[in-house]
Amino acid sequence: MYKFLLAFVLVLTSLGSWAQTPHQATMYDGVYQTLLKRSYFPIDEERCSGPLHSLIEKASRGENIGWDILEVKALSCMDPHSSVAPLSVEFDEFGILHLKPVESEASVASSRLDGIRYITMRNFALGVTHKLAEALYQAQNETIIIDLRGNPGGRVSELISAANFFAPHKDAPMFVTHYKSSRRVVVADVEGYFANNSICILVNEKTASAAEIFAAILKNWGGARVLIVGEKTFGKSTVQVRIPNIESLINLVVTVAEITIGSVEQNMLLHRVAIKPDLQDKIPHDVPGFTKTLQIVRGYYGVQISNNLD
Repeated sequence: MYKFLLAFVLVLTSLGSWAQTPHQATMYDGVYQTLLKRSYFPIDEERCSGPLHSLIEKASRGENIGWDILEVKALSCMDPHSSVAPLSVEFDEFGILHLKPVESEASVASSRLDGIRYITMRNFALGVTHKLAEALYQAQNETIIIDLRGNPGGRVSELISAANFFAPHKDAPMFVTHYKSSRRVVVADVEGYFANNSICILVNEKTASAAEIFAAILKNWGGARVLIVGEKTFGKSTVQVRIPNIESLINLVVTVAEITIGSVEQNMLLHRVAIKPDLQDKIPHDVPGFTKTLQIVRGYYGVQISNNLD
C-alpha cells in the first residue's frame, strides 16, 4: 500500500514538473499567439518564426524583424505613469498562458438642469456606451456638457460606439488608423440621435487616448456647435499592446498604430500635439467650477438656466 502511494506521489510530481516546464520556454510564444488573434495587430506569422522573446529583444534594439509595428520599448511593470492598459497573466491547469486586460468598471454619471444635460465620463471601459445611452435619454433638445477631465481613455471599440450617438450622417469619417504598411478608415455606422445638439466638452491635462480622440471627433463633426473648454490634453493617440515579462517585471510596449482624426484627406494629428481648447481655463472640480461651466455654456449658446437640478 505504501509503495503504491509513493508511486502515486512520484507520478503527480513528474506531471507537475511537466506542466511547469513549458511555462518558461513558451510564455512569450503564448503571448504572441494571443496577440495574433487581435484584428488590430497585423503580423505575418510566417515571417516571424522562432521564439517570440528573441524577436522582441531584437525589435527593442531597433532591428527589423518583419513586424508591421511602429515601435517597441521596455517599460517597468511598476511604472505609475504608464498610460498603457495592463494585462494580467494567468496559467490554467494545463499550463496554457492566458492574457486578460485589467480595466476599470465603466463609469458615467448624469445630472439635468433646465435645458442642460451634464454627463461625466471617467473612462472608456467596456459597457460605457450603454451607460452613456442611459445618460442621454430624452436629451435630443438639450445642450449637452460632457466632462472628460481625468479620463485616461480605454477601449477603441467603446469610443467608436459612443461617437456614433453624435454622427452627422452615416459614413461620417471618425479617424484613420495608420499601421506601418497599411491603414484603416473608421466611419460612423449611423446618423446619431444627437447630431444637432450643442455640446460643451470639458478636458484637462489628464484627458488622454480614447477620450482625446472622442473629443476631437465630435469637434471635427460639429465645428462651432461643439465647444471645448479647459486645459490642453495629454496628447496620445496610438494603439499599444503591453507584453509582460513576469520574471524581470519589464513590459515591452508595442505600438502597433497611430490614429489621426477625420478622413484620410484631413489627417489631423493628435499624438504629441494634443487638443488645445477653444476656451482655455482651469475649471475646478467643485460647485464653483460647476457654476462657472454653466455660465460659460449659457454665454456661448444663450441657454437660459434656472436652479432646478435633477
